[in-house]
Amino acid sequence: RMKAGKADPEVVADRYHVVAACRMRAADIVRVAEYYIEHFSIEVTRNDVTHRLLPLVCLDTTSATIDVESENDNSEWGRAISALKQGFHEISVLLIAHASKDHKGGDAKAMTIRGASAIEGDLNQVIYLGDDNDRRFIEIERAKHRFEPRADALNIETDLAVLTSQDRFGDQV
Repeated sequence: RMKAGKADPEVVADRYHVVAACRMRAADIVRVAEYYIEHFSIEVTRNDVTHRLLPLVCLDTTSATIDVESENDNSEWGRAISALKQGFHEISVLLIAHASKDHKGGDAKAMTIRGASAIEGDLNQVIYLGDDNDRRFIEIERAKHRFEPRADALNIETDLAVLTSQDRFGDQV
């Protein structure tokens, strides 16, 4: 909820949680799934219809949070992605990964995630966020993925917004 350019601190504190991460095996990461469903799901009613909204888990950055022996090992990444999908079965998971260093410029067809190809091949969707000559864009790319995107790309125009809120001590931030 936004009110007059200010974020409601109670809503922010209730809905946005940052958890310090360390490298763990995917099978250990998913052990929090039931806890997250129980404690972070909300019910929203619109037009007299109530929906249960499950949390979104964001793992940033895959190489810093998902422990694999070799980031270039396809079978190891395949097992890790499978463990995340099965363990977080109801919860959507967003993995943030780095593009390979050889990618220069803004062509998503040349982009790939650093490491094994199973990272991209086993995910439901891959979206690239790029920045080329002060132009930001999101590329939803390649038919090699199991689900066809509805759009090829989104151009993003960004503006800076300054929000005022309160921290847990009541100070304006």
